Amino acid sequence: MVDRTSIVIAHRLTTVEKCNRVVVIEDGVVVEEGKFNDLKNMQDGYFAHLAAGMQKKERRESKISLKD
Repeated sequence: MVDRTSIVIAHRLTTVEKCNRVVVIEDGVVVEEGKFNDLKNMQDGYFAHLAAGMQKKERRESKISLKD
């Protein structure tokens, strides 16, 4: 995706962590935007809250797949 603009809708953090800019939209309104790490590390941020929950889910899923 070099030299182009792409809109990515993702359920996994790894999908958006390499994006130059992340825009968080809730109910059609932009609530946060910035670089992945800046948003993820923002204390009490909306994206940080979502990311923390997603990381927990991804860890549980990886543990389950290791057992298979």
